[in-house]
Amino acid sequence: KEGGEGGHSSFWEVDLGKEYHLYDIRVSFFVEKEEEGKEDNKEEEKKKSAPPPLPPWYNILCSNKPFQSIDLAEAQKEAKYYASVKAIQGKKTVKEFIPKMIRVEGWAGAELDHLVFVSKTTRNKYGRQGGNAKPHFKLKKGEYITIVLHKTRNSYIGSGIKFTTSLGREILIAGSNFNSASTSNEYAAKPGYEIIGLNMSGSRCNGIVQVKMEEKEVQVDDLKVETIHVEGERKEDDYPREVKVAMAKQKSALLSSSSKSSKDGNNEKQFLRFDLQKAPTTRFVRIQLSKAKIPLVLNQVKVMGFAPKEDKLDQAKLPISPYKLLTCMFTKQADFVLVSLLNEYSEKNGLPDDLKFISELNQTVLTSNAHLTKYEYGSLSLMARYSMLIKFNKTVETIMPLVDMNAPKGYSSMAQNIRNSRSLILWAMKKQMWDRGLRDTMSKSRTNPSISLDQIGARKLFENRKTDHKGRISLFGQLYQQTKDKNVDNMWKIPPNQRAFVVAYVGFHTADAGGPYRDALDKICKEVESPAL
Repeated sequence: KEGGEGGHSSFWEVDLGKEYHLYDIRVSFFVEKEEEGKEDNKEEEKKKSAPPPLPPWYNILCSNKPFQSIDLAEAQKEAKYYASVKAIQGKKTVKEFIPKMIRVEGWAGAELDHLVFVSKTTRNKYGRQGGNAKPHFKLKKGEYITIVLHKTRNSYIGSGIKFTTSLGREILIAGSNFNSASTSNEYAAKPGYEIIGLNMSGSRCNGIVQVKMEEKEVQVDDLKVETIHVEGERKEDDYPREVKVAMAKQKSALLSSSSKSSKDGNNEKQFLRFDLQKAPTTRFVRIQLSKAKIPLVLNQVKVMGFAPKEDKLDQAKLPISPYKLLTCMFTKQADFVLVSLLNEYSEKNGLPDDLKFISELNQTVLTSNAHLTKYEYGSLSLMARYSMLIKFNKTVETIMPLVDMNAPKGYSSMAQNIRNSRSLILWAMKKQMWDRGLRDTMSKSRTNPSISLDQIGARKLFENRKTDHKGRISLFGQLYQQTKDKNVDNMWKIPPNQRAFVVAYVGFHTADAGGPYRDALDKICKEVESPAL
C-alpha cells in the first residue's frame, strides 16, 4: 500500500494465518544494469526505465492483531514488536571467473554431423562436414559451459548435445532423431573449471575437456542492514527447545547464502535480510518506510519461520495450489528423465496402477541426475509428480479415440495440446495405439514380390556421404523404384511376423529365408537417417 494522503509512508503487510516463531524476512529488489556497448542518448527514456532508488530506512512491525492504522507512529504503538533498520549500500570485492569459451557451432540432419568448440585460444572440431547449420550457441560475458548431455547413436557423433551454462541456460544442438535416442551420458565440469571440448570415440562421448578458469577481483554492490532501534524483544530463554534447535540449524545454513546475489539477464537481484529471531510469536507482519512519498518497490518477500511438524498448512491459504507448485518445481528436463525411467519400467510391466513401482526404477539416475538433484524434491514430491504423470496418461488414453489427430494446426485445440504434451505421453500407451492402428488397417491378401538390390553401389554412396538425388542408387531408392507401382495395401499392410518382399542381392547367391530381408531393412533405415537421401 502506498502512502499519500496525510503523508503516510508506503508499507507491505501479510497475514500468516496463525502465530509463528519467525526467523527473518528476506526482501529482494531488482536493480537495472546497463548493457555493455549500448549508450542511451535520450535522458528522459533513461530516467523512465531506471528503477527507484532503494529507501534507506525501514521499519519491521509484528503483531497478533490486524494493524488498524496506516500511520507509522500509530502502527508502532499497536505492534507487539518493531525494529527500525537502516539499509547501507556499499561495495565489496568478490572473485569472478574469466572463461575462454566464445561459442559452439553445430551442423545436423537426422543426426549430429559436425561440432566446433570455439574459444579464445582453440578451435576443437568433431565429426565430418555435412548436415544443416544450426544457430550458433553464443556465450554471454562471464558465462561458461558447466554440463553436457550427449546422446549416442551408431553413426556420426551422436544424435545431439544439450549444454547447460553457469547462468542456468540450456541450449540444444541436435539432429531430428534426438528425442528417439535412448542412450545418453552426462558430464559436469569441476568447480572453477569450464568445458571447452569433448573426448569422442566414434559416435560415443567418453568424457569432457575442461580447463581451470582464471580469476579476477571485481567490485560489486553490497547491501547491509544495521539495526538502529528495537522494542518488544523476547529473551532467548523464552524459546521452546525445538525452536532453538531449528534456529541453530537455520543459522549454519544461512552463513553461506545470506549475502549472495543472483544475475538474471541484465538485472541483478539484491537482497536485504531483517532478523526476527528475537521477535515474539507473530501473525501479522508489516514492512513500512520511515519517510512519506517514497515508493516501496519490492520484487519478492519471504517470511521465514518455524512450525511444528504435525502442523498442516491450509491449502486454501497457500499462495499457489499444490498442482502449480509441482509444475514449478519440475522442469521439462526433469520430467523428461522421469518419463524415460517410467518408459523402461512400462515396457516390461505395463502402465502401473499405483506408486510401488518407484522403488524398482533406476535409483542411481534418481539420486544423481543433474536435473533431479538441482532441487531438493523429496520422496513425497517425486511420488506426487509420478502420480500426476500416470493420471495424465490414463486421461489421454481415454480421450484419444475422440480426438482427430490428423487435424491441421489451428483447427483443434485438443489435438494441438496433445501434440504439445507428447513428451509426457508414455511409450507403452503410444505402442498400444500404434499396434491397434496396424491391426485395423491390415490387409489379408499379399503381393510378396522379389526385389533385386545392388548393395555394393549403395554402400559406396553411403560411405562417401553423397546424396541419391534421383532415388536410384541407394537401397531405399532401388526399393522405391521397384515397388512404386505395386498395390499399397497388398504390398505393405501385412500381418505381424510376415515379410513384405523377398530380397535378392545382385552378385550374391542369396536365398532369403529372413536374413537378407532383415539386413536390407536395417541398411535402408540407416540411409533414411543419413545424407544419402
